[in-house]
Amino acid sequence: MIAVGATDDKDTVAYFSNGGKHIAISAPGVDIWSTAPTYAGQTGFRAIKKNGKIKLDKAHPFERERDFAQWSGTSMSAPHVSAATALLLARFGKKRPASIKQQLMDNAVKITAMGARKFSNDYGAGRLDLLNLLGLGASPPTTSSTAINKRSPKKRKKR
Repeated sequence: MIAVGATDDKDTVAYFSNGGKHIAISAPGVDIWSTAPTYAGQTGFRAIKKNGKIKLDKAHPFERERDFAQWSGTSMSAPHVSAATALLLARFGKKRPASIKQQLMDNAVKITAMGARKFSNDYGAGRLDLLNLLGLGASPPTTSSTAINKRSPKKRKKR
């Protein structure tokens, strides 16, 4: 098992993220774009207070986002780590679960808020660094995701 914490776009721990010695690594988890159903639907109903009681107003449902939506949660962070694990296995072959967890932690970016510590109850070993994990070169020394997003991809040489 790999417990994952969530960070925001400034590499600070997300307000909803749990902390503790069980957190192995962190990954982005705030305002993450994801696909959504393409058809109309609802996510629930508005609550109204009537005569001192709270009831669901079924005449006014909350419309669900369609096509794409932004969500926050460790449920958005964990898939980053799962995908990184799949890419690690695809690149290097079969590995033991404990080895995968250790590689994720060893290749994480140390968050500024961690100071000189190798581990934090909020961030675990740091934020996921896919490039470093896959041996494709370390990410820039900054922990600002804005700087990482502005980095332009390197051109590949033709063979």
